[in-house]
Amino acid sequence: MAATHTFSPSIAPPSFALASSQANNLVQSSSKPSPFDMNFGTHLADFHIHRFYATPAPNLEELKAAVAVPRPPLSLSEFSESDFKAFSNSVRDAGTLREILYDVIPMLTGSEVSHYVTAQDVVFNNLRPLTDGCIAAARPHLYDGASPVTDHKAIRDQLGDMIVPSTAEGTPVVPNFFLEVADHANVEAARLQARFHGAIGARAMHSLQNFGK
Repeated sequence: MAATHTFSPSIAPPSFALASSQANNLVQSSSKPSPFDMNFGTHLADFHIHRFYATPAPNLEELKAAVAVPRPPLSLSEFSESDFKAFSNSVRDAGTLREILYDVIPMLTGSEVSHYVTAQDVVFNNLRPLTDGCIAAARPHLYDGASPVTDHKAIRDQLGDMIVPSTAEGTPVVPNFFLEVADHANVEAARLQARFHGAIGARAMHSLQNFGK
């Protein structure tokens, strides 16, 4: 199961750093329909990519048990009062997508983001179409995956169009966690992006689980 999160300025959003060249091109430029177009949700539903819980709800007991476990308190040595004030001000003042990406996301991901194999604003130009091929390629704001160096070549050769999302050198394979950020005007588009990208991640995980069967 792939995890997908969406955030808008009205919610305290987690964040990530984005290069300026990437941030200037956040909206996918394509003549093909995208999550920013009308009826995109209907198109996904026509290919059985439904809204959350449109299909039978999953068993959430395992997730509930995990979130019920207390975590250690955040120490002042790691996050000072001045850090908290700066974060609060950033959340309060963030009114656009770019402000969230630059000001809020990096404060929440912190240095630990380097522990993950992550890429931002990558066009998924190497995947088998998820529907009928008429829609624009996916382009998540951020996704986590596996290192292309450690991924087994035999698996890559056979499942490449399911688990290797991009031809860009060094980008993560087997995408399995996505983050989408939206301003107030594009919250619904972000939900559609999350639905679209999450389905791509779920397909990648499913193909690995059934490899060789």
